[in-house]
Amino acid sequence: MSEEIYKNSNLGSATIKLIRQQLQVDPAQFYDLMLNDQPKYVVKELVKSGLKITPDNIKKFLVFSAFGIHRVDFIKNKQLQKDYNKRIVRINGNVVGTNQVFDHVFRIDLKNNGTQIHSNGNSNGNFTLLKIREELVKNCRYGCPDLFKYAHNKHLETGKKRDGANFAFIHPIRVWEILETELINLSEEKSNLIRDVALLHDVVEDMQSFREKKFSKKIIEKLKYQTKIPKTNMTSRISSMLINQKGNNSNVAQNTIVEDQCISELHTQILNPPEYSEINSLFENKDYSNQLVTHLWAVTHGAESEKKYFLRMIGVSKNLFEEQKPNYDVALLVKFGDIIDNTTTLPERGASSQLKRFKKNLLFLQTFDSNFSEIISQNSNIKKLRHECIECSKESIHLLINTYQPEMKEGSRKFSPVELKDYGVILKKLNFYKNEFEKLNNY
Repeated sequence: MSEEIYKNSNLGSATIKLIRQQLQVDPAQFYDLMLNDQPKYVVKELVKSGLKITPDNIKKFLVFSAFGIHRVDFIKNKQLQKDYNKRIVRINGNVVGTNQVFDHVFRIDLKNNGTQIHSNGNSNGNFTLLKIREELVKNCRYGCPDLFKYAHNKHLETGKKRDGANFAFIHPIRVWEILETELINLSEEKSNLIRDVALLHDVVEDMQSFREKKFSKKIIEKLKYQTKIPKTNMTSRISSMLINQKGNNSNVAQNTIVEDQCISELHTQILNPPEYSEINSLFENKDYSNQLVTHLWAVTHGAESEKKYFLRMIGVSKNLFEEQKPNYDVALLVKFGDIIDNTTTLPERGASSQLKRFKKNLLFLQTFDSNFSEIISQNSNIKKLRHECIECSKESIHLLINTYQPEMKEGSRKFSPVELKDYGVILKKLNFYKNEFEKLNNY
């Protein structure tokens, strides 16, 4: 019997018995644990795998997990990865679809236990999976399911990855979790704003980068026979030239944009990101959505330098502070959470990436201290996160120094002059950043 036929057929009692024998958990208890007690874990695992939060993907995750098969196992076993993508499991040489396993094992046990995934209103207490994603999002306290879905889909669209194979949306989730754990004495509205800005904080920036790559590629295709721009760095030069409307070829470029509707649309979106209006439209409460967009704009890195970006963000919070707005610090709190997560995950990256992160962290803290220091003593949450940023930066520097210092000792291995120079430069920079972070005042 072919895989496809077997996947779509009813399971016999012998097959169901084999499935139950190989399961490492009680289906009903496992379902309750995953979707009621630990829903964030399910969401994060799906996001890490680059999967949408759909009923089928949730069922697939539950079934594989119940068999003791996890995402890390796919790295070692390509056949498991193929089976996961096809939504099939292998039982004593037979191929069974994950939906069939769920329906013939999980669903039966849940029904016998009286557990309901989502009531359909019938008196017999039957349940359906039609609303499982919405229930999961609700249990995760993500608030607006449409906003969570919007942010998740945008990150999937860009295809940007983080920490190897993990899709980048795992970072905003971690940022929100950090803030949810660390912050205290928040109103419901402020807590919601922080959650939503955290989940959305990379959306505009990543979409802009995604558009610029598409834009430059299309422009190169249009202009490769019309310009004498060198092939070296052509993408960045053409993109910059057209966005800023500069250069000797700007007239040719502008004519090309007019001729090609797709390029014209991308160009317009780069100049005016549509995400702000799209996010605004998700909410009926326009006062809330306007606040959300304001803080999102503040925390989003545009085309300016790091220094100007930090000054703009701090300036927004400072203006709101002077106007005595209660949510003045939302963008700053999210930025601190962003820095903490980026810094605590540094050991997974190379020395060059870590040095760049230390430089950004130091610049932000120095800019913040010199432009908005008056709120540190007044705002316990800002004070706490600022301290955490300093400490996690110092800890990461210490770890990297301990990685490189032993390699410099004579006899540990043979170094070429170039290698010794690189190690020396890295250690010199690390010690510089270590001393600079030590100088930051503790309030």
